[in-house]
Amino acid sequence: GRELMRAFNRHYPDLTVLLTYGYGITGVGGDRSKAPYGLLKSLLDGMFEAAKKDTVLVDAYEGAYSFRTHKEFVAARKTVLEQMVPRVGDPAAYKQHVRLGFGVWMDNRYGAKAWNTDDFEKNYFTPEEFEYSLFCGLSVADRYVWVYTEHPKWWTNERLPAAYLAALKRARNSRAFDDAKHQGRQVKDPPTDRGPVASAQ
Repeated sequence: GRELMRAFNRHYPDLTVLLTYGYGITGVGGDRSKAPYGLLKSLLDGMFEAAKKDTVLVDAYEGAYSFRTHKEFVAARKTVLEQMVPRVGDPAAYKQHVRLGFGVWMDNRYGAKAWNTDDFEKNYFTPEEFEYSLFCGLSVADRYVWVYTEHPKWWTNERLPAAYLAALKRARNSRAFDDAKHQGRQVKDPPTDRGPVASAQ
């Protein structure tokens, strides 16, 4: 990790690195030998330790893929910026360089039934829910909220309903938080061909 960051900083001393996964999936605080990404902690420790003063490492928190409410984003912020600090290799370097972002999976769910372009109630996020999720993420993140999709084609607009594009554009508009309105909706016709809806880490 130290060698990698030094190579980055040789050319980009004020580099910003977005990590889709941060320390949260490394088994930090437990038996890392049994964690699927156990070695990632060692890499991250080295990157944070070697980073130059203007370097930023963003935990872009893929675990937020299914978040629908403001309180979920707030809880994730506390996890990354407070609870994780004593578990990393160099807490001072971590606090200096870490920032928080979020990923939101617009067509969240696996398989052929995962994305319906006609009946939005069959999707994990309706356009309104997608917009609210992005708004909440932007209100809690330090800067970045990124959108992941599998079925829509952004460059050709295939399987990309205009309502979701409009929701994306409106996500920065100020509004009151209303978690009660957006949590707990049951998705119509849930898929059975491959696994459950993605859950937060």
